Amino acid sequence: MRRCVLFVPLLLAACSPEPAREQTRPEWLATLGADIPEGGDVGPPCAVASDERSVFLGWRVAREGHEVVAIEPGGRVLWTHHHGPGESGVRALAADAGVVFVLADADGTKLYRLDAATGAPLPWEGRTERDLAITSLWSDPASKLDRADHLAANHGRLYVTFAAEQFAAVLDAKTGAYVITLTAPQPGPMTFSTTPMLDPQTGAQKVIDFGVAAIAGNGLAYFLMEHDPAWVMMSTTRWLGEDERITALTLTGDAMKTDKLTIFTALGAPQHQVQLRPAEAAEGFATAVGAPGGRTDGPWKPEALRDVRALAVDALGQLWIAEGDEHFGRFTVWKTDGKQGTLVREIFGPLDPATLAVDPADPLTVTLGRLRWRVENGRATCIEQLASSPPPPRTTRKLRDSRGRLVWVAPEGWSVHRTKDGRAFAWQRGSGATLFALPAPPRQP
Repeated sequence: MRRCVLFVPLLLAACSPEPAREQTRPEWLATLGADIPEGGDVGPPCAVASDERSVFLGWRVAREGHEVVAIEPGGRVLWTHHHGPGESGVRALAADAGVVFVLADADGTKLYRLDAATGAPLPWEGRTERDLAITSLWSDPASKLDRADHLAANHGRLYVTFAAEQFAAVLDAKTGAYVITLTAPQPGPMTFSTTPMLDPQTGAQKVIDFGVAAIAGNGLAYFLMEHDPAWVMMSTTRWLGEDERITALTLTGDAMKTDKLTIFTALGAPQHQVQLRPAEAAEGFATAVGAPGGRTDGPWKPEALRDVRALAVDALGQLWIAEGDEHFGRFTVWKTDGKQGTLVREIFGPLDPATLAVDPADPLTVTLGRLRWRVENGRATCIEQLASSPPPPRTTRKLRDSRGRLVWVAPEGWSVHRTKDGRAFAWQRGSGATLFALPAPPRQP
């Protein structure tokens, strides 16, 4: 996928053919709807994971872009990955022990592995194929179960959840071999903490996997798993309110000190919030992230959430949220000190360029992807969410001078607009849209 600056030569090449006229470069003003140009260019954000160094972002679909992008907590892109060769995407991400695991395609039909440091594909040990199809997990070749819902990774194990079938398949994270089945009513997302503990019988120290799984919509199942051989040593359940439906989970802290263990729970309607809960008293919460009730049509409220898909906490302690539906999504970054989370950054994109509608009276105000934007001082700011996208007005690729003479024809995918005071602007459609201020037409003799 191309960055906006690469389009400037195209613009110059399309200028008036008169060799005597001096043409100056158009001025780039803003890009909106694609805050990480290297990311997905077709489907919205849908997944996020993290490790001790990086944050891994996932998009539902990419065609020319990349559906997996690794960035530093501060925002610098480290690497990108497009599985390809054509359109490909992500349903869920997980990270553990230097590996990023991808539940691939929007429907979750296969698994693959990437090096967390470089993004290079990692083969499954003992297998020739780099993709592990969900259908290959079953010994019965007649099984038609070919799609998974959620993914988690911890301590060399991969947890692949099938909500409707009410179980999670535990796999070896290196080979993809089936290890054990965990059952629960309507299991949802899982999150883990690995911690050493003393064996009460022998006094020897061993590593135990502590997991939290969303179950039955509003339940949190805590469980301790022996690693080798794999089996659930004990489990207990905490229940949230009947209307508190859990859509995503993560946790921080020491599993052996429950007063220091925090569970981050994303809730759907009617709350549309992320709530931080102490593990020992998860029925209540100490910190709320996002405005109560979530985002609605009307003036844009960046602190309001909707359709949260995934959560992750980075090395700086910042909370990353992936939210969105089939058409719109964004990532947001938050500080979670105190009783109310503070928004640090929002990352949009992509937004469908076919929905670009420029206000004829003011080309610096546009709608894109059911959002109204205002460009000021080189910055595009979302100002409103609309119930539906307005039909794009008739546009032109031709720039004329005050006498109506043609002085410039924009390339395909561009549209030219004038303000009442005579200034000319060109919007370029890509993964989102990019605004340029055009140089004044040359004076005609």
